[in-house]
Amino acid sequence: MGSSPTATVHRIALYNDQRLGSIRIEEVADYVREVFPFAVVELRDEFLSHAVNTWGADPRWIARRLASSRLLDPMSCRTVDDPLPGEVRYEERTIFDRSMTLLGVAYEGYSFQELLRSLIPWGERRYTMQHIVLTARLLVTREPEEGRAHARTIILGDPALISIAGIVEAPALEPRTYLKLQFVRSPDLQSLFLESERRRLGAIRYGDERLTEVVKGYVLQAVFYHLTGEPFCSDRMCRLYNAHTQEELILAQLASGKLCKRHEEASRRLALTRTTPQPS
Repeated sequence: MGSSPTATVHRIALYNDQRLGSIRIEEVADYVREVFPFAVVELRDEFLSHAVNTWGADPRWIARRLASSRLLDPMSCRTVDDPLPGEVRYEERTIFDRSMTLLGVAYEGYSFQELLRSLIPWGERRYTMQHIVLTARLLVTREPEEGRAHARTIILGDPALISIAGIVEAPALEPRTYLKLQFVRSPDLQSLFLESERRRLGAIRYGDERLTEVVKGYVLQAVFYHLTGEPFCSDRMCRLYNAHTQEELILAQLASGKLCKRHEEASRRLALTRTTPQPS
């Protein structure tokens, strides 16, 4: 019998967190397989639950690290560092209680990413194995060249993090929305006003049926970056575009919902260079 061709099978572990809306995760996985036919996509539970139940991670240790990465000041990205016992207990509950939406709490994104990376077993830390994490947590980072911190929709790397809260909160609404918001004093009324504005503008909201389609694009961003090292695309009609506003996000992920010609060709080239092993 002839020998099999050398194969580079790209395994993707996709971790699903449904607390802020029902993502049709099988549909997302099928779409990734369609774009990257050499990829083997494995669906897994929410990352921290998986780490505790499958990898045997200590939930108390995780909870302390989570509480330490919570933000005291989202504008400067200053973290709690020395959390109170009640904060640690709260975070331990979030690992097991799926009814907790986690709204109102922000986490320093790179600290959260490093925590998750530290939990991945050595046997799953290799180039051909990629971890992509959907999370309900709002992630905030401050880059060295930026004057203030920003909420993030996606943090590339391994694991790649896609924040469902970030998809709603991070891309900006139209400027006049924030001018009007200055005249609303109550935090509760501010939340109601922003929800009303999101509906008026057709922006993505919590529990939005369109989240599944949007998540497809962000998962593609994570996979392309892992395979090519190229972050994002400059074409506003490409699913790899790094949207800074809700208008841009909807244009790239819903109105277009496609890759640009350059990245379509790149996906074809990737498929040609990676062969599926044939039986001997």
